[in-house]
Amino acid sequence: MLLELLSVIGVGLVIVGGFVVLNRYVRPMNRLVRRTDKSLHQGDKLRAMQLATINKRTIVLADSLVAQQTELEVLRGQIVDVVRQEAGGIRVETRRQVRQAVNVLRSGAADESDHVAADPSIPLPPVELRMGGEHFKDDQAFHDLAARDVRQLEQYAGLDARSRLLDWGCGAGRLAVGVKQAFGHIADYHGVDVQAVLINWAKANLEDEHTHFTRVDLANRRYNPSGTREYTIPGDDASVDVFYAYSVFSHMQSDESAAYLKEIARLLAPGGRAVITGFVEEGVLDWAENPEGYGPLQWSGPLHCTRFDRAAFERLVFEAGLAVDRFVYGQETDGQSLYTLRHR
Repeated sequence: MLLELLSVIGVGLVIVGGFVVLNRYVRPMNRLVRRTDKSLHQGDKLRAMQLATINKRTIVLADSLVAQQTELEVLRGQIVDVVRQEAGGIRVETRRQVRQAVNVLRSGAADESDHVAADPSIPLPPVELRMGGEHFKDDQAFHDLAARDVRQLEQYAGLDARSRLLDWGCGAGRLAVGVKQAFGHIADYHGVDVQAVLINWAKANLEDEHTHFTRVDLANRRYNPSGTREYTIPGDDASVDVFYAYSVFSHMQSDESAAYLKEIARLLAPGGRAVITGFVEEGVLDWAENPEGYGPLQWSGPLHCTRFDRAAFERLVFEAGLAVDRFVYGQETDGQSLYTLRHR
């Protein structure tokens, strides 16, 4: 009898303990789970609402981009019309040619800040000796672009009255005219070119105590095919503060470019800068002569246009002991790009 009573009591204690565990632990846990499920459900609803809002915004942005693209196509058509009217025989079939043709027009029109009153005491070369494009035939445009070149050199290379400047490929002295207009004279201006007729005119009309010109008989298949196969630029080591080569590498073979870049490194004084231009693009052959369908003009004859792949050209720069200080894409004559170089 006692055993039966103890068994009943034991079972009762187990049942009571079960209720205690149920009330203290299980039911609160179930309530927590239900609240968590509810919160998660609400979070899903919130995320769904956010996604719907994002999708609506995306659709609005997409519609806006389509409208802008339509406007750009209209603008492109207008640009093509203007370029065809203003730039004569420039080709504008492709987007790249449109961009480069616009750069041609831009390079032919100096900024308002570059307009200068021509100094009548500084002679200008005759029209037939003005290299670089049709826009140079106008006297005021010639003065304005010479002034622009000087200001570029002031900004990019630190040109001032104390500078020693080497103008490689100087032609008949456009930059010399700009220097005289801006400074009267600098410490030393040295113009170098392979074309005798241009140098002879510059020596006779622009040379003075601080300004001199040198004709070099170096080979170039376009401008001096019978010249000597030497890759040298006259000047002592570390004797140049500012080196300028406008539209020179645009008419040069790859091996010649590599050799002359090393000459630039030799000539530059500590802290000196070189400003050069050339045809440079990304994702093209390392070097190409008169590439078909490229640029705003119909290239013809030896080395009329020599185009470099940007990475390939900058590799030559590095191997010459130089580094790129500045790169400005496609803003110079016929869509050339501009580099400022310094010692590594």
